[in-house]
Amino acid sequence: GETPSVLSMIHTRDTPPTYIKLNKLTSTFQGLNDAYGVPRYQELNPGIFYVVTYSFLFGVMFGDIGHGTLMLCGALFLVVNEGRFAKRKLNELIAPAYHGRYVLLLMSVFSIYCGAVYNECFGIALLPWSYYQVDCPKNQTGCNVAPLAPPPFGVDPLWSISENKLGFANSFKMKISIIIGVSQMAFGLACKTANCFYFKQWKELYYENIPEFLFLFSIFGYLCVLIILKWTTNWVGLGLPAPALLDTLLKMVLEVGAPIAKEDLLYTGQATVQPLLVALAFICVPWMLLPKPLLLKAEHERGYHAVAMGDEEHRGGGGHDEHGEEFDFQEIMIHQMIHTIEFVLGAISNTASYLRLWALSLAHAGLSEVFWERVVLNSLEVKAQPYVHGLIIFCAFAVWACMTFGVLMVMETLSACLHDIRLHWVEFQNKFYKGDGTLFTPFSYETIGAREDE
Repeated sequence: GETPSVLSMIHTRDTPPTYIKLNKLTSTFQGLNDAYGVPRYQELNPGIFYVVTYSFLFGVMFGDIGHGTLMLCGALFLVVNEGRFAKRKLNELIAPAYHGRYVLLLMSVFSIYCGAVYNECFGIALLPWSYYQVDCPKNQTGCNVAPLAPPPFGVDPLWSISENKLGFANSFKMKISIIIGVSQMAFGLACKTANCFYFKQWKELYYENIPEFLFLFSIFGYLCVLIILKWTTNWVGLGLPAPALLDTLLKMVLEVGAPIAKEDLLYTGQATVQPLLVALAFICVPWMLLPKPLLLKAEHERGYHAVAMGDEEHRGGGGHDEHGEEFDFQEIMIHQMIHTIEFVLGAISNTASYLRLWALSLAHAGLSEVFWERVVLNSLEVKAQPYVHGLIIFCAFAVWACMTFGVLMVMETLSACLHDIRLHWVEFQNKFYKGDGTLFTPFSYETIGAREDE
């Protein structure tokens, strides 16, 4: 007769593997996340946000309409012909671009968008209209400029020919980088909030997540508010110089309660609000440090089981340690102290780290402008016979095209991608992501046989 199959149930407390449904668009972005670490079972997967956040931050650093269009054409070529490329064995130079074709596609779209905001196309202003009235009197080297209305989109092209265009671009891109950075870090803390609610980690929510929010917003969220307030205030109409926000922030922390000079005031009541925010930030430090270890100690003394450090309630069921480790209050206190110091110092260093968005964007625009002016425009100014001049222009354009492709389209793209992934792994994911899970692998006799052969 037939022998019935035997099914044995093996009970284990090991964390189940993680299975993530993917498609052609999301698989490459998820691979970027998994290179850092696979999500824990049922943990919030940051890879789903990479589709937008990774592409957008790249666009901020690589913002140029012309370069973005070239990248878009290359990405569309790979996407349209993906069936043909899938049947071939690609070399080591083409294969990475093919596998990341959808990443290149979205990065190019955001690069074009940010380039339109910057009003930059191959390093020069593209939009032909201006919202400034320009009056250039005779026998004068300068012009009188008066704003007619704020531009509906992007940077006015008149800034590209102004004497202080570099100062304007510096200020604009630096402040935008800070706002983007604080927003993404706050989003990371919001992801931690979602994890806390899902796994019912109430101690981590009340004594880590909430004070982290308050600390970040009391200092750097307030800085973002000051940036927007400075942008929206007509300082020329008030007849006052715009205050330096860096000096304002430093004096707020180092000179708590000191009177604020009239020329440094941004709004009424600033002298009252700032000391309260500094006091709130200082309160958040012991709030993050002490309550959670003390509560765990109290629970242990009342006879609760040993807990796992760092995420004692990950399973949502009472905080049992997976391996039954003994409760060690000193170790838990040290762990919490490290977490608190890391977050407080990280809030400063991570915010400063987002200034790489400003630095790379400025470098990209500067290189584009230098290549265009020193190579192409200089060739147009050469005085020579028409056929010789035409040959010079042709050679100059070829040199410019090679430099643009080699330096800006290849090297700058790789640099921006590396900085982008660092911002996600360090500045964003360290706010909430454990990344110590195991990827689900379906059972297969072929896989077992391959492992035995190895």
